[in-house]
Amino acid sequence: MILRSALLRRTLLLVISALVLSTLLAVTVYQVISPRVFAARRTDEMLPKARFIASLVEHQERGNMSVLMLQTLLRNNSAQWDAYVWVVNSRGRAVLTVQNGGKAFALPNSIDRVLARVLSGQEATHIGRLPASNANENRAAPFRQSQNSLNNFDTSPLGPRIRHAPELAFPEEVDLVLAGVPIRHNEHVIGAVFMAQTMTEVITGMRSLSNTLLYTLLGAMLLMLPLAYIVSSRLSKPIKQMRDVALSMASGDFTVRANTDTRGEIGELGGALNFLSAELGRNVAELMVERTRLRRILNGLTEGILAVDAQGTVTHVNPAMGTLFSSPAEEIEEIWTAYNGVLTGKGGATFVVRTGNTAVQASLAALEDEEGRVAGAVGVFRDVTREERLEQTRRDYVANVSHELRTPLTALRAFVEPLRDGLVTDEADRNRLYGVMLRETLRLTRLVSDMLELSRLQSGVLSLEKYPFDPLHMLRDVYEKFQAHAEDHGQPLFLQLPEEAPQVYGNWDRTEQVLVSLLDNAIKYTPEGGRIELSADPQPDALYISVRDSGMGIDEADLPHVFDRFYKADKAHQGNGTGLGLAITREILLLLGEEITVTSQPGEGSCFTFTLHWVGENAQ
Repeated sequence: MILRSALLRRTLLLVISALVLSTLLAVTVYQVISPRVFAARRTDEMLPKARFIASLVEHQERGNMSVLMLQTLLRNNSAQWDAYVWVVNSRGRAVLTVQNGGKAFALPNSIDRVLARVLSGQEATHIGRLPASNANENRAAPFRQSQNSLNNFDTSPLGPRIRHAPELAFPEEVDLVLAGVPIRHNEHVIGAVFMAQTMTEVITGMRSLSNTLLYTLLGAMLLMLPLAYIVSSRLSKPIKQMRDVALSMASGDFTVRANTDTRGEIGELGGALNFLSAELGRNVAELMVERTRLRRILNGLTEGILAVDAQGTVTHVNPAMGTLFSSPAEEIEEIWTAYNGVLTGKGGATFVVRTGNTAVQASLAALEDEEGRVAGAVGVFRDVTREERLEQTRRDYVANVSHELRTPLTALRAFVEPLRDGLVTDEADRNRLYGVMLRETLRLTRLVSDMLELSRLQSGVLSLEKYPFDPLHMLRDVYEKFQAHAEDHGQPLFLQLPEEAPQVYGNWDRTEQVLVSLLDNAIKYTPEGGRIELSADPQPDALYISVRDSGMGIDEADLPHVFDRFYKADKAHQGNGTGLGLAITREILLLLGEEITVTSQPGEGSCFTFTLHWVGENAQ
């Protein structure tokens, strides 16, 4: 039979071991205790026989039987006595010895204590070891036969009346079972009867009983094996089923349930396991919901999240990390140096990592366990490129405004002080100074107006109304206004329009303002003799309006900043412009939902193009 269940094997082995150990223990205890018990039982059997022999000797002393008859009775019935028999006179000498098993042994010398007790008139028994004795001792005397009685030998009623065969000595330190009974005559103790057996003979006698007991125990053990197997199977079956339930729970299946039909502690254990499974299933489900919610929150953040364990192994990274760095964050040594510092207990860290044109602010903090030890670290990475650019723009804006305001204010101060002090006496000079002061004042007015205009556009306070209008009509009107102005600067202005075009959806005035700003820049940055062109190109989605010039052009590095505030092609901020015109232009078009682009080649001119969507595209 193959026992596949380890629990069944162990339980059955335990039961079998208990049976074997109990059998061995019973046999061992029996072997240790039974000799003494059997020996005591044997002494109880010897005492009545010894009394009977003593009565026969007493009858012989009274003359009721002869010594020969006494000898014949005792020796012919040696099998009945089943022991060595000694008849001892009052001097302690054996006057008659009865063989046992064909052997006659001399009375041991060390029997003196027991002999003294018996000759004093008491019955005595002894179980244990006695030293060996010699056959030729003074205690044994010549024994003369008498036809009538045994009398008066050395003042003892018992004399050496019977000659017997040579006697053997017991082995050294032999264990004997001994019983002694006094012999009385005329109310006097005249001798004693001793009966003895060796412990070996006693044990031999009980060997059959020992074998019977052993065979009985072995048979009982064999009969118990099937019962032990059945009991072990019934005991291990529910435990095996609960083990399977526990393994299923460990693998994540909390729907399994243990059998609770078994009574007692095993059934209670099954109920507790089912309760544990239900609670774990509920808790794990809640944890999974929380984990999913947290993961979605982290993955939905625009900030990058990177968490590591105590060994520096990445445990979580959200998708935003991939968009913050041009190369994987794992390859940036500066980041991992900071993580190692946090893991070694140096505390949190905040620093800025720069890769290419991107600036990322990293904030690292340690994760601690319940005992306060560092169990990991988490870092939050945020793109601060826009913030840095805005801060830089703010600084540039303040610097540019200060510069733009300082120039006219310096000029006004330079002219006002001489006039106040009366240093300018010529009327023509005063008028010239007044004219310069007027132009600087107008420049300040335009600068402040443009700044206010741009501020209103960027803040969203200014709302632009959109409506359908004819774009070709507006373009012709602007062309007529600027044609004479361009010719005054020696720059011919050309107009290229389609024969017809549908209406666009926008704002006439603001679109005209855009065109005025673009044409004004074109005239300003195109040298005399250059060419300026205003054109319109209808496309399926919108009308593309372009202002092209043949001026100095814009460097490629400056193109991304053309629409920034206070941008000027020349770095010295020369000319009469405020540097806010193109910024205002872009904001107007953004509010109208249109786009503006620029293309330029240094020395060949520039082309600004913006869109006006058709009425069908944007009308609400």
